[in-house]
Amino acid sequence: MEALYEITKRHTSEYAIHPYLEHHLEGSLRLMNGWTHDPSLHVRRLVSEGTRPRLPWAKRIGVLRGDPAFNLALLEPLIDDPSLYVRKSVANHLNDLTKDHREITINWIRDRLNRGGKHIVWIARHGLRSLAKSGDQEVLELLRSFD
Repeated sequence: MEALYEITKRHTSEYAIHPYLEHHLEGSLRLMNGWTHDPSLHVRRLVSEGTRPRLPWAKRIGVLRGDPAFNLALLEPLIDDPSLYVRKSVANHLNDLTKDHREITINWIRDRLNRGGKHIVWIARHGLRSLAKSGDQEVLELLRSFD
């Protein structure tokens, strides 16, 4: 994990972290929780990208511990990240979660929208884009309420 931490500052490690999540989940989550506040935007992005259930071109992984709340807890500190690169990853992760955990993800996003924040509206629009494109009325109403 320390090697992946250093590698990701120069390249990407989101694919290589999957086996650690599969075989050493508890220790991996402890490290990644700390990484949400790392000075490197690449390391912060790794937290979101590395735990995405539907990361493109990678073997799909389920949500952490079988509960999307664990994924969402890792994303929480990254919502207002100063880097668009990180925030875009958070939105993509949320979009992944809507495909298997629609209600939980929508409710989580709704709660964050109600709390406010500098970047949450953009993240919500991007994170709910698949549902919006499919014509999901609940999502369309939610997004219209923040116009």
